[in-house]
Amino acid sequence: MNRNELVREFRIATQDLVAPYLWDTADVVRWLEEAEREACVRGRLLHESIDLDMCEIAVAPEEAVYPLHPRLYEIDHIAFLDDGASCRRPIKLVSSEYLDATVQDWRDRVGRVEYAIQGETSLRLVPRPDAPGTVLLEGYRLPNSPAGATSFEIHEAQHRNLLDWALFRAFSVPDAETLDLGRAAEAERAFTAYFGVRPGSDLRRQTREDVPQANVGYY
Repeated sequence: MNRNELVREFRIATQDLVAPYLWDTADVVRWLEEAEREACVRGRLLHESIDLDMCEIAVAPEEAVYPLHPRLYEIDHIAFLDDGASCRRPIKLVSSEYLDATVQDWRDRVGRVEYAIQGETSLRLVPRPDAPGTVLLEGYRLPNSPAGATSFEIHEAQHRNLLDWALFRAFSVPDAETLDLGRAAEAERAFTAYFGVRPGSDLRRQTREDVPQANVGYY
């Protein structure tokens, strides 16, 4: 289904079939776009390993911090390709707390890159690189949403389930004519039942760091 078809399904589900509509079409389209992004985060639906804008970062000597592509939110593979080398070598995605506990003076070191710390919008290499190269990434991303697009990127089998998020958002609008918190809650539960619970920031942080978890006296 494309977005126009799903807007029609929204109109049928809400019996909002006659203009002037209770919910503006632009709002419904925006909620469906939001639904696809939300589904991707909850279900890890789109994996990227090809797009060079997302998957390659050119590294300069002694420059440690680099911006991540805004649509790449979780890295599941990271490696370093030294200039002139033919094979990548894996590096470890860790936390600053891990480095504090295991690598002395890691903030000041310059040398062969061994670790990376993923922030919300950036990547920090440790040690600071002593030579140029390329960071190679793979991971989960948000959908592309070019202006005017009508198609979804996630699999067609899951398109209809995006409708639940649009219904949740529609019935949550604080308007006397359309507000229905019961139906909003029901639609949100259906969306969550299918795509899963949105991970919190602590859980997302744990999943992106290759660190053994242990009980100590911790997205």
